[in-house]
Amino acid sequence: MSQLESLGVLFSKKLIEERPYAQEEIQKIIDEAIFVLEKNKDKSFLELTKLMIEDTIKEFEKISSKEYSVPVPGISVGLNVNDTNIHLMDGKQTYNGKEITQNSLFDIASMTKLYTAIISYQLIHQGYYRLESKVRDICPEFSNIGDLTIDDLMIFNASFKTNGRVDDSKTQEEAKERFYTLEVKSKNYEYNDFHTMILKEIMEKVTKETYEQLLDKYIVKPLNLKNTYLTVPDEKKEYITGTANHEIFLPNDPKAVILGSGGHAGIFSSNNDIITFSKNSLVNPSLLNSKFIHNLIVSSNCLDAKANIVLNRGGFGSTYVNHPQGLDKTFLDKTFFSEGFAYQGSTRTQGMGFRYNVGDKTISGAATILQNPASTDFELAKHFQEEINAKTTRTAVTNINKPKTNFSFALAKS
Repeated sequence: MSQLESLGVLFSKKLIEERPYAQEEIQKIIDEAIFVLEKNKDKSFLELTKLMIEDTIKEFEKISSKEYSVPVPGISVGLNVNDTNIHLMDGKQTYNGKEITQNSLFDIASMTKLYTAIISYQLIHQGYYRLESKVRDICPEFSNIGDLTIDDLMIFNASFKTNGRVDDSKTQEEAKERFYTLEVKSKNYEYNDFHTMILKEIMEKVTKETYEQLLDKYIVKPLNLKNTYLTVPDEKKEYITGTANHEIFLPNDPKAVILGSGGHAGIFSSNNDIITFSKNSLVNPSLLNSKFIHNLIVSSNCLDAKANIVLNRGGFGSTYVNHPQGLDKTFLDKTFFSEGFAYQGSTRTQGMGFRYNVGDKTISGAATILQNPASTDFELAKHFQEEINAKTTRTAVTNINKPKTNFSFALAKS
């Protein structure tokens, strides 16, 4: 048995021990990888990597096709494993814009929630507040919030109501007034924006710094991120994609727009920066204390409103974790690493972080899938809908089936 085969056996054995429900799928992946490695012993590591993802490239090419069910102007897909980065790019930043590049900025929407959590965990570690601290004791403005705690916010353990919709407000002042009328309807797991919106208010109050300053202080500067912003500088605005508001350089989320920034949405970032952030969330002690890491990757015991355990969420309520039923229950395939998580944005953006051991070696990495269908303007969306309606009509009347593009590829040692 060759060294490669021995490593493959060791790796597959560990994965299967962790997830026996995915034994067949894991073994198939390992066997295919070993086959490629053994058949191409003269190839470099980067060439081998490209061979292994050829089928993936073909699948993503379909997404840029105008006949794809959800039209996507452009897509950026990244993968990092230890010191190797893979970046696939195709299409345009907007339908009439420039090509997608490594500097393209995506409106990551609710992926922002994880950035807020990381900052909050750091503030807890530094003693600004505790998990047991009550929201109203820090921010009396939330006079109707009851005994809601920081811990409740961190694990998304409340459903809320307000006196009027925040995103229907005419001014920022009105939006704030409505926001402060928040009441807790019930204590149960519910994924919503308000948990991290409240956290943002609390973090700003205890530190006397803006959310933008906190993002820069605790995440951007420590990780040396080059393309992560709440306010995109003038020289970078040409790279904005992934939002219907790209022409006015604002995020897609209306609450983030009316409030200036929300803690729940509003960050713009590039593929490489998201990779760096996701990976470091699990392995960089200066970013996240080891005491809190498991909150990203271990399944939550929170109950939803119907008293069902939320199995597809991590201990921090906006992350997704491994589940025996895979993509039917979560946003990770069931073969994905046990020590891994995913987080998503409504703008069709997703990041993932993972780590695992092979023998005495720890391997860590991250991945992204960044699309920008939200950059489709109204007229173009209307055009696509008319095409879909026409095809549907033809299918119904004549029983004709609906009729069922090129990636740039970047590989680099980081």
